[in-house]
Amino acid sequence: MESSVFLIPKFTGKRFEDHSIPLECLKDLSVLEWMITSTAKSLYLKANTGRTRSPKGFLKGVSLQLQGVQEGSAKAVIALVIYGVMQTTFIPGNLDYLNEAKAKLIEAMSIVEKNGDVRKIAPEIPISGFQVLGRSLRDDEAIDFGLDSAGRVTVLTKDTRRKLLATTRDKSYTEAVTLYGYVTEADKDRKSFQVRLLNGSHVFVPDLSVAEKNVLEAFSNDNRVRLNGIGSYSFDNSLQSINSVESVDILDTLDVGMRIEELKLLKDGWYDEDSKSPKAEDLIWFSSAFEEHYLETASLPYIYSTYEGGIQLEWHLGRNSITLEIDFQSKSAIMHTINLDAGIDSGTEVNLDLTKDESWELLNQNLIQHGVIR
Repeated sequence: MESSVFLIPKFTGKRFEDHSIPLECLKDLSVLEWMITSTAKSLYLKANTGRTRSPKGFLKGVSLQLQGVQEGSAKAVIALVIYGVMQTTFIPGNLDYLNEAKAKLIEAMSIVEKNGDVRKIAPEIPISGFQVLGRSLRDDEAIDFGLDSAGRVTVLTKDTRRKLLATTRDKSYTEAVTLYGYVTEADKDRKSFQVRLLNGSHVFVPDLSVAEKNVLEAFSNDNRVRLNGIGSYSFDNSLQSINSVESVDILDTLDVGMRIEELKLLKDGWYDEDSKSPKAEDLIWFSSAFEEHYLETASLPYIYSTYEGGIQLEWHLGRNSITLEIDFQSKSAIMHTINLDAGIDSGTEVNLDLTKDESWELLNQNLIQHGVIR
């Protein structure tokens, strides 16, 4: 077996800072081999106009394999492997088509990122492969594929992927989804269920088997749920259907993720004509920071929107109350501890910089000190 490094896509974002790649993201890469070999065959036919198909065994014994994960956010090292007897029979010129196919793939992403016409410049690329490649990316994540032929950094984001898929004849694109709501219908015979989302719309889910116990329990008790799976979206970003389900979780009544989704639905003027609603990107940042730093054993807070467009967290234990008012612009907070019997502050205000670990540690210590533990 002969192998050499072929491609090193770099995953960037909070999930990859510990230099590891979740399995759901590695599944995205599984389509790369098909995309590159299909492109290589198209390039061969373009260069050999007298042929209608590539030669028998054109890329036989050739495979792309994950060789490891390097540091630097998280870099997936993908090797080109040639097996067994193919090491002596493989035509070196065919490797040129594979390298050209890789360059074409990178160029296609670079072109569409800059609003160019990918169909004219890179028609050989099977764009439908992007239904899988990049599907698990979140809003703050990207895959860096290195430099294109013009020396420009090329990254695949959720937005770039949608633009690429919009150039195909497909009427929809697939994407990893996390949905919050309530189970309003469960059919054990048809193995399906329905979820009412926070915006009042309903989504039909064709697979009950993955999480039947939780779905039926949530349906019986009117529990809040979080559904993770793969959904189909129209190109105006409207959810059309759920293709598959990975999990359905029953949530605490104060679940922060669901509360954040509720706050995203607020509009300016929610209280009066001058009141501001929190921005979605600020809520996403806070949700990510909270999930990363908040003490797992601490009780969950009530979360409210403030008049100015921030949010306020509140914890209540007996006659003690702790409040945390978040200023999104500075990513800071003011923590207040109040004794309701005394009617005065039981301590001075504490200013926290929520971009720093030590501020979250101070918040957690304060919660422990006042017994705000589940």
